[in-house]
Amino acid sequence: MPKQTVTVDVVHTVKVTLDTDKLTQEFCDQFSETINYFGDSDEDMNEVVEEHAKHLATLYSNGAIYDIPGSTQAKQFIEGYGPLGEMNISIEGEVTEINTTDFGLNTQAAE
Repeated sequence: MPKQTVTVDVVHTVKVTLDTDKLTQEFCDQFSETINYFGDSDEDMNEVVEEHAKHLATLYSNGAIYDIPGSTQAKQFIEGYGPLGEMNISIEGEVTEINTTDFGLNTQAAE
């Protein structure tokens, strides 16, 4: 049986609210050492906020935000940020569009 290949574009619209007071230089330094470099808060705060928002939206879209096991309250946690409530971060989103952009049969035989 031939393989079928379908390309699907999925668009997520994600709204990320960040407390810039929490994005201190100390936080940025620690985040850079353990996760990724998104700029220095003492240089260009707009760039820092934008990079963190893009990162958080990607994690949200990929389902990488989870509840803390054993917590008496449903606290959401993100690696590198900790509990969202403590960082004063809120994230909400939805899938806004799903499009099949390419559909075709791959002529290679299935293995």
